[in-house]
Amino acid sequence: MFLEKGEAYILKKTFLSYADWCDKNKVTFDLFNIQSRQAPNHPTERVWLDTGFELLKMGGIKPPINGIGVLFRGKHLEFCNLSGLVLEDEIYFGEEGNLEISFCTVDYLKCNKLEFPGMWIRYSNLNDVNIINSNISHWKFWQCNFDGNIIDSKLSMIRIFGGSFTPYIKDSQLIKVDANHKGLTNSNYSYTYSLLKKIFDSQGDDEEASNYYIKEKELSRENSKGWTFLTKTLSYYYWRYGNRPQNVVYISIFTILNCSFIYYLFPQNIKPVEETKTILDSLYFSVVTFTTLGYGDLSPIGWIRLVSSLEAFFGAINLGFLIAGFSRTKY
Repeated sequence: MFLEKGEAYILKKTFLSYADWCDKNKVTFDLFNIQSRQAPNHPTERVWLDTGFELLKMGGIKPPINGIGVLFRGKHLEFCNLSGLVLEDEIYFGEEGNLEISFCTVDYLKCNKLEFPGMWIRYSNLNDVNIINSNISHWKFWQCNFDGNIIDSKLSMIRIFGGSFTPYIKDSQLIKVDANHKGLTNSNYSYTYSLLKKIFDSQGDDEEASNYYIKEKELSRENSKGWTFLTKTLSYYYWRYGNRPQNVVYISIFTILNCSFIYYLFPQNIKPVEETKTILDSLYFSVVTFTTLGYGDLSPIGWIRLVSSLEAFFGAINLGFLIAGFSRTKY
C-alpha cells in the first residue's frame, strides 16, 4: 500500500473460499462441529472440530492498524480460532476490501469504544462476546451463534440470519436490525424475536416491535400442527395476530359489498317481494344484516336466509375482534 515505505506484495494465486463455493453451488454442509477446547477463555486457547482438525490460532491479540486507522488488507478467514480477539477504537477498511469470517470461533470477542463498519461473519460461534460503548454498523451474522453482553452501544444496519442471537442488551440503541429465519429448518429463533421485540418496544419504535411480534408468532405457527396450525394461519391472514386491526375493517367492507351484490342478483328472495330493489337497497340490507341492526323493513326468504345468517354471524364476530384489536396497546 505504501511502496515508498518499503511495503509491497505480489499476488501469487487466487482461489474461491469453501463457503463461497458452497453458496455458489447450493451445497449444504455440516463441517463446523466443535469437539473439544483446551484452555478456554485464555489467550492460548486451542479448538478442535469433530473431524480432528484444529482451527488455526489467530486470536488472543489486538490486530494492528496502520497510521490512518485502517485494519490489515481485506481478508476472508476460514477455519480459524479467533477467540480472545480484541477490537478497540476506530477501525476502517481501505480499498483492499473488508474482513469476512467463516467457520471460526470468535468467542470472548472484546469490543471497547469500537467504531467498526462492515464485517461479515458466517457459520461461526461468538460466545461470551462483550461489546461496550461501541458503534457497530453494517455487520452481518449468517448462521452464527451469538451470546454475551452489548452495553452502552449503538447497533445500526445489522443483519442476523439464522443461528441464534441471545445477548444481554443494556442501555443500547438498535436501528434497523433485521433478524430472519425464513428458509431455515429447525430454527430456534423465538428468543431472538422476543428480545428484539422488547428492545424496540422500550425504544418507542412501535413499527419494528410490531414486526418482531408477528415474526415471533409466525415461528410458533410454523412449529405447530393440525388444528393449532389452522387457527394460527387464520389469525395471521385475518388480522396479523391482533397487530393489524385495520385488516378487520377491510374484510368487513369486502364482506358487505359481496353480500350486497348477491342480494341485488336475487331480489325475489328479499321481502317485500313486490317492490323493486335497487343497488342501494341491497347495500342497505347488507349493512343492517352485517351490523345485526335488523330494522325489519327488509327480510330474507328462501335460501338467502342462509347467506344473511352467515353475514350477521360474521359481522358480530368482526365487531368483537375490531374492538379487541384497537384496544390492545402492548405486545
